[in-house]
This record gives sequence, C-alpha cells and structure tokens, in this order.
Amino acid sequence: MKRLIPNFYAWLLRLYPAAFRERFSVEMQYVFDQAWFKIQPAGWLVIVRFCFREYRGLLKSILNIRFTMTKFMVNSRLLVLIFAVVSMVIGAVLSRSYWGYMFAPVSADAVTSAFQEIHSIHLVRYDADYQASVIPISGLSATSVADFPPTRVLPVLSNRFDSSVFESASPASELINQIADAMREAEIPLNNIRGFSPQPLYCLARTDTCFEDVALLQPDQHYSVIYGYELQADGTIRTIMPVWNNDSIPSAETTTASITPNEGWFYFGQLMPAGFVIQGTDRNGLPLVLANIATSTGGNDHYAYHEFLFDVGSDGLHTRAAVNYQFDVSGIDGITFPIISLAVFLPLCFLWLAVIVIRTVLMSIIKTVSPPNRVVE
Repeated sequence: MKRLIPNFYAWLLRLYPAAFRERFSVEMQYVFDQAWFKIQPAGWLVIVRFCFREYRGLLKSILNIRFTMTKFMVNSRLLVLIFAVVSMVIGAVLSRSYWGYMFAPVSADAVTSAFQEIHSIHLVRYDADYQASVIPISGLSATSVADFPPTRVLPVLSNRFDSSVFESASPASELINQIADAMREAEIPLNNIRGFSPQPLYCLARTDTCFEDVALLQPDQHYSVIYGYELQADGTIRTIMPVWNNDSIPSAETTTASITPNEGWFYFGQLMPAGFVIQGTDRNGLPLVLANIATSTGGNDHYAYHEFLFDVGSDGLHTRAAVNYQFDVSGIDGITFPIISLAVFLPLCFLWLAVIVIRTVLMSIIKTVSPPNRVVE
C-alpha cells in the first residue's frame, strides 16, 4: 500500500499532455512523495483525506490543462460544442416527435401483416362497457389521425388503403357488440370515466366538496382545480380552464382550448379511451377486423395499449392475434427537451474522456515495450 498510492499518482500524471508532463511531472511526483512520506505516522483517516484531496486536485488539473493548453484547446472546445449542438438537436426531435412513443412500438406485424385490403377505418371512443361510438374523422387534421397515439397503426397499413376508407359507413352495431364482448372477455382494466362538465371545479383537499366559483373558497383553504370538458361533434374535446393571475391564483375568467386525439391530454384522467376499428380482408379474401384501445392505467403518465386481430365468422369474432403493452409519456412537456438533451450530452462527453484515457494508456504501453532508438556512430 505504501508504494501503491504514489505509483497510482505517477500513472495519473500520464494523462497530462506530453509537453506539460515532460516539464512538470518529475517535480509534481517529488512533491507528492514527500507529502506522502510525512503523513505515514498519521491514522488511516488522515491518509484517506489526503488521498481524496490530492487525487481530486490532480484530476481537476488534468481536465483544466486539457482544455486550456493552446495545442488542445481548439479541438476540445469545438468537440464539446459539437456534442452540445448534436444533443440539443436530438433532444428537440425526440421531445417534439417521439416522446410518448419511446416505450411504445408500432403495431405488431402479427396483427397488421394479415391484411391484404382495407375496406373501412373508424376512430372510435369506448365507454365504461367497451361500447364504441365513432369519432368523425372529417373534422380532424390528417396529422391528428395519422399520429393517433400510441399505435401508429395507420402508417403501417398505409400501402393498403386510401383516404376513401374514412368515408365509409359506420361499423354495424352487431360488430360493435362483438368487439365489446371480446374486450370484456380480455378483462381490459378501465378506470371510471370522468363525466363531462362545462365549467372548472375547485375542490377542497382530502374532501369531496367542490365549488364552481373560486370566490367561495377561503384564502387559507387548500384546493385543486379540475378543468371543465365538453365533447364536440367532431370527436374533439373542448377544455375550459381558469385564467391565472400573477400570484398563480385562478380568477373568475376562463379560457378554452380544443384537444384532438393526437394529444396526450385527450386521454388524461380516463377522459377518452379510444382506438381504431379497421375492417378488411386477408390474402384469401376472408374478412378481418382490427380493434385497439389506448387507455389510462390510473395516472397521467402511464397508459396501456391493447390490439386485437379478429377473424369474422358466422358465429362472431375469433381472435387471430393480440398484443398489449404499457407505455409512458411525459406530463411536463417543458422538461422533456433538456432531460433528453442532457441524457445524450453526458454519455458523449464520458465517451470522449474514455477515448483520451485509453489512448494515453496505449501510448504509455507502446513507449514501454518499444526499444529505445540507438544512434549508430
């Protein structure tokens, strides 16, 4: 142990750039050895503090020199800048386009590959008994329909249908009942669907008491705000929320926003468990039905997705394939970008430092095993 600590210090000195190491390493090693010799009679606690202080200072000095020496400064700072830009671009793309799909794969091939032709596609919402009612797609943007979370099932099937399938007749009531029976048999958990109300409510903490007027609350009472919701004819949800003043206190005024099926808020609090009902045929001309449902599992950030492929027989639906998984989305959109960017940036920096260390070790090994150059007289 007496020689291990100084030897390790000597090895760390090799992480300095060559020019700095050749000029200062001998002196630094001498100073360390003298200090190490003086603390030997002290207890182990003093020795641990000494090692921590010296090694921390040495590593800090190595990084500082690596970033400030003229020969290495431009490359290092430029590389870190590139890492930062790349991380921010990746963070922006993921938080903008893919956050919420990161743990949710596209529809399984076992469910979608059987279709040869698509005859009709309907976006539906499900009630507490799995009964589906059609959401008119004509009022939604193409992006809303194509990006319906979380399945991205339509892009997978896009080469087998055209836009006319959205204008077809609604599914027969008999089919809707058969799908409900199949989902009920699969015991898909559904939370109690929150009722729609045209105004926000102000509910006292740990009670069932709610008020429609915030002025009825006492200044020292703790409460939560439940937004109001209205279901629109085109299948979107109109949300009514209070206007907050500068003290983060809701006022009597309200503001509204429209929520489409491609937004996470569409499913928060079990407002709208929804999915697609897709009818078509397989390569043998036999009728198929694909039904899926995305639903909250009890929290704002955790969801379940279930997908079924049915053969249609004279006696009802028969399951040919089924998939299900859990997926997560972020409830605080503003945090996703910096978190993802940082998650990309830090591994890049650590990887770069690891490359420096490995290169330094390899160069040290090469110098050790290589014979010295001899001058021939």
